[in-house]
Amino acid sequence: MPEIMGSGVALFDRDGDGDLDLYLVQGEGRDGFFENEGPGIRFAETAEVLEFEAYGMGVAAGDADGDGDLDLFRTGFGPDALLLNAGPGEFRPSGEEDWDSRWSASATFCDYDADGRLDLFVTRYMDYDPEFSCFAATGEQDYCNPTDVPGLPDLLYHNRGDGRFVEVGGDAGIAAFPARGLGVVCQDFTGDGRPDFYVANDTEANHLWVNQGDGTFAEEALLLGAALSGFGRPEAGMGVDIGDLNGDAVLDILLTHFADETNTVYLAEPGVGFTDGSIDRGLGTLGLATTGFGVALGDFDLDGFLDAVIANGRVSRPLGEPPRSPFFEQYQEPALVLRGGNDRLHDAGDGSPGLSRAPVVGRGLAAGDLDGDGDLDLVLTAAEGPARIFENTGGDGGSWLTVTARLATGAPDHGATVVLRTSAGTRIARANPGVSYLSSGDPRAHFGMPAGAVIESLAVRWSDGSEEGFPLPAPNGVVVAVRGRGIARE
Repeated sequence: MPEIMGSGVALFDRDGDGDLDLYLVQGEGRDGFFENEGPGIRFAETAEVLEFEAYGMGVAAGDADGDGDLDLFRTGFGPDALLLNAGPGEFRPSGEEDWDSRWSASATFCDYDADGRLDLFVTRYMDYDPEFSCFAATGEQDYCNPTDVPGLPDLLYHNRGDGRFVEVGGDAGIAAFPARGLGVVCQDFTGDGRPDFYVANDTEANHLWVNQGDGTFAEEALLLGAALSGFGRPEAGMGVDIGDLNGDAVLDILLTHFADETNTVYLAEPGVGFTDGSIDRGLGTLGLATTGFGVALGDFDLDGFLDAVIANGRVSRPLGEPPRSPFFEQYQEPALVLRGGNDRLHDAGDGSPGLSRAPVVGRGLAAGDLDGDGDLDLVLTAAEGPARIFENTGGDGGSWLTVTARLATGAPDHGATVVLRTSAGTRIARANPGVSYLSSGDPRAHFGMPAGAVIESLAVRWSDGSEEGFPLPAPNGVVVAVRGRGIARE
């Protein structure tokens, strides 16, 4: 089963030169570091070799040891690994912790206890035995249905500040609810200034771990309306991203799901919780024929509205069709490209031929400005086959702004959100890279603006809930907002 679940990608600045490099997780063999050589989209594989015992799954990027550069956490079927950046861009596995060795999936760094150190949340998938066999309705051996195998409790690692992490999921209450966890995001969903964790669970109710402020979490997804579909059913949650999907300057949730299920939108209602807005936002039928994994929300066409891209790929053979050769071709599906607007998401279809006409066994997906031209590009991984980079050549004449949110110490605030008000409306974006499925995206907040829009205000809502306004930046650039110190052009 691990081979059909695929592997992820991290977009991160490995060497501190200001552009996004790549880390590609492999199932077996060595992972790949790729240096951004620009101009344009040009990458070269580094000579760095890292050997892993585990079959690779996901990756999260963050400054784990607080030394100012970005480290990586690699998950898999087998022992997880923390890869510390020894600089410049040289990584070494941390051998201090006894990391989990079962089946972990996505991970995200987040300072849940506001002590200035990044902690780590890791989803775990299922208690899988490789000797356990499953079969399709035709009697042929096939990958197992998730319901055939029990789930595992997710993990919460507290950063002790001495370069080591300790697993506290039991004390925090998270271990009390085992499930088949896949995607995860960290965000303050309740407005109390404390980061929470939302987990997409496969074929069972999702989890929303609400931070109680004392080191413990309460599972409130059902209470807040984000556990089940609007029809009251659990779905096969895989990838997750959050963004403002209806223009009210509040972050909503988008989940990818199995075929015959909607890719579900949970619209946030401050002070109430969430409602299933999938049909209202145009997702009632879009994607029903495909199985979604990675997901990326962003203003790809710079018109001021969020768009969405979903990586698709089957997990079982099509019924009634003969086996194909090569083997994995029968699991391939095209990606789904959705264009945002005032009222709903629309299938962009032929407008994005590079994505929508290239079937793959799509899994990890990450968005970021790879070539520094201001629009968001994409990296797509597959369960079998090469990773693919899709350069964004659109824009519709709009402008853009990219914002890095940093604390006074210079460290990025992974819990921050950035609020940009323009003459075309108010938009909000996260500065946390931990989204999608098994992947880590651009850690900077990105905004698109329609032609002629004028910036009216810029503010950062820091991870502790406080908000700070900043001087107006000029459009079409990258700025760094430093807490208490203003902004600078990068």
